Amino acid sequence: MGKKVVSILYNADLNQVQGINFVNKALLECNAYFGKITISKIFCPSGVFNVTSDTVSSIGKRPVSLGYKAYRFFRTVLRKILSSDLYLFACLKFYLSYTKPAKKTVKLFLRSQEYTDYILFQDALSAYFFFKKKGNSLIKSIIVLHCGTDMFGQLKEYFPALFRRDQEQKLNNIYNYVFEKVNKVIYISENAYVHSSVPQSKRTFIYNGIHDVSKNSLLEKRDVVNFVCVGSITGHKGQELVVEAINLLPQNIKSKIHFYAVGDGNKVSYLEKIISRYKLEHIVTLTGVRNDIEFILQNMDVFIMPSISEGLPVSVLEALRAGLYIMVTDTGGNKELIGDGFGEIITREVSLISSRIQNVISHNVVCLRQKELSRRFFINGFTIQKMALSYEKCILSL
Repeated sequence: MGKKVVSILYNADLNQVQGINFVNKALLECNAYFGKITISKIFCPSGVFNVTSDTVSSIGKRPVSLGYKAYRFFRTVLRKILSSDLYLFACLKFYLSYTKPAKKTVKLFLRSQEYTDYILFQDALSAYFFFKKKGNSLIKSIIVLHCGTDMFGQLKEYFPALFRRDQEQKLNNIYNYVFEKVNKVIYISENAYVHSSVPQSKRTFIYNGIHDVSKNSLLEKRDVVNFVCVGSITGHKGQELVVEAINLLPQNIKSKIHFYAVGDGNKVSYLEKIISRYKLEHIVTLTGVRNDIEFILQNMDVFIMPSISEGLPVSVLEALRAGLYIMVTDTGGNKELIGDGFGEIITREVSLISSRIQNVISHNVVCLRQKELSRRFFINGFTIQKMALSYEKCILSL
């Protein structure tokens, strides 16, 4: 008897450098560990992709073609012109970024005539338009919610004007409709699962997982403690707060740290300005988007990310895998990635961030014992094998 077939539907470009695509990539990598199921295709606005090694390796990586670069440039300019603080512009941007791509994804799936046993939705709008077209589908379905306790936390950050005109109720109606139709709702953190209003029998939580790295050199101590934040530079992750906090440090502490911001986004120019204003060019490095995160993290000591909202950040899992000390805000599932001796919860208050950075340096928090604790915590709970086992068990139980 052959394996059961799973198809993924997602309303965004697979090349985007964002958290959900890292999860998509991990799910495809789970194929190597599944026993009775297989993910065969991904449907997204840019097309239908057969799951191959090439598909897996290309997810979350921007193409280098001039056409794609021109598209990204135009989109960036449009975002700046159409302010999300204005209701009509926020509606237009939401439609172009989420609604229209979701409709296209569903259309591609319905036209494909591909056989599938299960559908795994990676966004609510694709699920919504699918069920509006199909009604009560005979195909078993799951939706994965990549959010914290507030389902719309990131949307409120990106489209503030939408939530000044009772749009939250409209979105709630869409989500509730989807929750009625799907067979299972998967959260990516226990915190989001516990605070969900979805009937308990219909929801579960499964942690994201990533591959372990065969070579991990855990150094006892460095002369300079390397801090790093991996994530989009849009104001959401809080890289600018870290720079502000570093500026408040006494000179003897400043001389012992270096901060690396890995990523890109519309706040890069602002970040560069405050780095220059405080004359911190010798302490802060902006690396841009990198495809060698594994290598970069092996040369880091502390992962720091005072973000506004999160689901369960893959970047933190990568940091734990590399043995880093973790400093994150209490949002989404972040607290579930912190344990005694290898991490702490911080606030977004600049003076308090500065104080905690100083404490890490002054008390030699980074050490071999701490690095071993981070590694062990990752191996015990967040490997790709554990993720695959949990997803297969959940899917086959439907």
